[in-house]
Amino acid sequence: MAFCTRVFCREAVAPPLSELLVWMRQHETPVTIVGGQSRADLLSTSWTEVELSYDPGEEPLVVRCHHAADPAGAAALRAETGDFLDDLGELPPSEARERVRGQLQATRIVVVVEFPEGGVAKRGYETNGWLMSIFVERAEGMVQCDGIGFYDEDDEVILPLG
Repeated sequence: MAFCTRVFCREAVAPPLSELLVWMRQHETPVTIVGGQSRADLLSTSWTEVELSYDPGEEPLVVRCHHAADPAGAAALRAETGDFLDDLGELPPSEARERVRGQLQATRIVVVVEFPEGGVAKRGYETNGWLMSIFVERAEGMVQCDGIGFYDEDDEVILPLG
């Protein structure tokens, strides 16, 4: 599977895609929706998948949003949170572990950003960072990066996994 980042969000609704596009532009990281099932759902808060282009010379990022209120999304959300809850069970007790456990148990939406198989350049990582930040700020999210771990709202690793 490709490298992914995730945001586990306590809020039940995602920012609409129109807000996401404005947010990215405000942070000088404009993106364009170039595909995905939800590419026309700009005002919906229940969008499920888009492909975001940040550079015409690079493959797009695939962004999926699994909602607890949607039966298909709920199953994917349970699978994502369940895998990480299992991983937490293998770690020694700590305040950080309990903080992450609480976030996972309270998750109402999970956003998964899948990187292209060939990876991305520096600008791709920067784009992903700003993309994650809207969900941290507007949806009470906690970021997780494959091979690294969970981050706090100050972008510091609080629980390494990997």
